[in-house]
Amino acid sequence: GAIQVCRNYNRVYGQSWKEFKSQDYLKHLYKSGVGFYVFPGCDHIDLVFPLKRSDTDSKDGFYFPLVISIKSRAYFSPAEAEKECLSMEHMAKTSGLDCAICLLVVFGSNVRSTDKEGVKYDASILDSLFRGENAIVSSVLRIPSNDCFGISKAFMEMTSTCAPEIPEVFASHAFIGGREESQKNDHKSFTEQFLRVRKNPDDLVFITTDEMTKQLWRIGSNEGSEPMEVEESIQSPESGVSTAS
Repeated sequence: GAIQVCRNYNRVYGQSWKEFKSQDYLKHLYKSGVGFYVFPGCDHIDLVFPLKRSDTDSKDGFYFPLVISIKSRAYFSPAEAEKECLSMEHMAKTSGLDCAICLLVVFGSNVRSTDKEGVKYDASILDSLFRGENAIVSSVLRIPSNDCFGISKAFMEMTSTCAPEIPEVFASHAFIGGREESQKNDHKSFTEQFLRVRKNPDDLVFITTDEMTKQLWRIGSNEGSEPMEVEESIQSPESGVSTAS
């Protein structure tokens, strides 16, 4: 564990993790009780923590890294999660590491995940790692949008990347009201035109985008005479995410 987490602006971690091979370096971090955030904008990871296991070959034990990538999205598909995990595994292997845990943490998930099928995570591998076998392991931890600590809500309110379609819909508002009347009866198909990869009508981003385009169409077509209460209409009670300005 770590007593404190600091920012480390060493930009080498964007190109290589060879430093994590050093037992002296990891031991120093572990004994100091320090984990760290990598420099802002690092392509692969966000956090690093030193771990230790008992090792019969050394009285000091064996040290290895836990590297963490954090995503805050209203939807992050299992395919995207698998790609992220494989990217971390590749970085660890090409840096010459024999042992590492690569963890992807996704805040704001609102759908059931099949990540373990895609990432092929096996708990027995993690157990054997702490028993003395070396391995590079990856896994996904999803924090639901309605977690009891409100962590997902806080993360998603801090970033506009959680649902990038919303600002794009606002930017396109002048063109939404000009749609033909016939499209009104097939509004979901119109909403899909703004989405990137999601087609699930039960997905939070789909629901939010669909409601937003409906409201903007009503305003642009002069169908609605009442003022639009944007915040009330698109806020999710579960996630607490609101795109109202």
